[in-house]
Amino acid sequence: TGKDNEDITRSVMCCENVEVVEVASQPCPDVLDRSTIIDTEATLHYAVVPSNPTESGNGLFCARLEVKTDGWVALAISADGRMIGSEAIIALPSDGTVLKYDLGAMSVNRVIPMAEEKQTLIDPSIIQEDGKTILEFSKLLVEEGEIPILEEGENAFLHARGSGSSLGYHGPSRSSFAVDFSAGSTNLICEIPTAGCTNGM
Repeated sequence: TGKDNEDITRSVMCCENVEVVEVASQPCPDVLDRSTIIDTEATLHYAVVPSNPTESGNGLFCARLEVKTDGWVALAISADGRMIGSEAIIALPSDGTVLKYDLGAMSVNRVIPMAEEKQTLIDPSIIQEDGKTILEFSKLLVEEGEIPILEEGENAFLHARGSGSSLGYHGPSRSSFAVDFSAGSTNLICEIPTAGCTNGM
């Protein structure tokens, strides 16, 4: 996820075809020095590049999700720790894609890729090695019409994974957790596997 010291830009069209250019404050660091152990099989390594100026929302969330599986993996941003209404980044080994999805319902057929203009991840990749699937990407903290990632305060995330290389039902392999980037703390909302866990994916 490390980049050369040059601005990362993304252009969007709004306001009667006037182009607005969103510029990341800085590139992601070469080393993601924070990590959250989601469960015995999955670890999220991350860094947050602060917005500059403050409150501009042009900071970056830089992430590497490492999961002990040969199947698909996902990390979602959630407003409330529940699946429906959340926004996921899903890596599929079957076709090598890493895309943003809307989670419209609990069923797989309502997990829909976002429109092409919303596929704004920076340097997304999927790697499989040593029995792991590794998802890497960076994302602007604030994007129009999407759940913001907070530099201060708790952010709710969801994780899910499957045994197959194409998207399918995750079974018990899912969890919800909250991370406060300013404090470096993690609160596991819903553990894997817990039969009574109903507030996650």
